[in-house]
Amino acid sequence: MISSSNSGTTPAGLRKQMMVKRTVLDRTKGPLLLELNARPGLGIQMANGAGLLPRLQMVERHCQDLTSLEDRVAFVYENFKC
Repeated sequence: MISSSNSGTTPAGLRKQMMVKRTVLDRTKGPLLLELNARPGLGIQMANGAGLLPRLQMVERHCQDLTSLEDRVAFVYENFKC
């Protein structure tokens, strides 16, 4: 079981610092923290050197042609820095 949570807005409607945590429930060890990330979207975009919207638009344009797993993996390697 994987769960995620993040902060939302304050009662006054002001944006709070986003904090995402991902936890799993292990059968023998109980709850385990996998990730704690203050700005998950921004960090990924900075690492990739590109925003998310252009990538999503490219995938939408080509998704009908990507019918097999091999096609999808090849598409990612050809179009995104991997």
